Amino acid sequence: ARVAALARRTTVTATTHTLGHYEVDETRRTVTGPSGTVELTRKEFDLLVCLLRAGDAVVKRDDILDAVCDTLRRTGRRPRPVAIDTAVALAPAVRQRGSFFVCGSIFALPLPTASADLVIAAQVVHHFPPEQLAAVFNELNRVARHAVLVSDLRRSWLAAAGLWLTSFPLGFHPVSRYDGVVSVLRGFAPAELRDMVRSATGATAEVRTHPGWRVTADWHPGHAA
Repeated sequence: ARVAALARRTTVTATTHTLGHYEVDETRRTVTGPSGTVELTRKEFDLLVCLLRAGDAVVKRDDILDAVCDTLRRTGRRPRPVAIDTAVALAPAVRQRGSFFVCGSIFALPLPTASADLVIAAQVVHHFPPEQLAAVFNELNRVARHAVLVSDLRRSWLAAAGLWLTSFPLGFHPVSRYDGVVSVLRGFAPAELRDMVRSATGATAEVRTHPGWRVTADWHPGHAA
């Protein structure tokens, strides 16, 4: 929210952005403020620039991934997005978007340890029962070289009730209505998600809440390079 508020007051000149009391230089890849240079990782800087370029526009997950991939290409590195799912039927759609598809289980990802720079699990984790979550987080942590990002639903009776009521005028199928409510109630409270990650991996996740009853947790595995 703070980034969004500051972005509305951002001015842009060529490849330099003024964000409140901070200056972001895309060419030098630096962020400077009242206390000097702000240290950011490569991915953090790319994400910041992506948000600044968007201004007041909504930045979707696919837009962020495309921006990161574009940055990698411009710097001579070749990104290789890999989608993993047990449903082989998804392969054509995934490949059409230029990504690799691998059939596999989240409990035994078919990738070597520390082989993926960034591992993302989006709207997936709430589908598993509590007794299986430690195995899920541990496997995501094992495969990640630099970071893990889990994006999921934030549990809320208010959100569940709102979804139930609005599903009727929106014409939801009864199965979709039931699935939506159950999914919300199987979501996570921020502190709960942080504790689960710590218990499973030993890492301390940065947990954030977002509009639309969403919650994200990101962390660096112990073997992060």
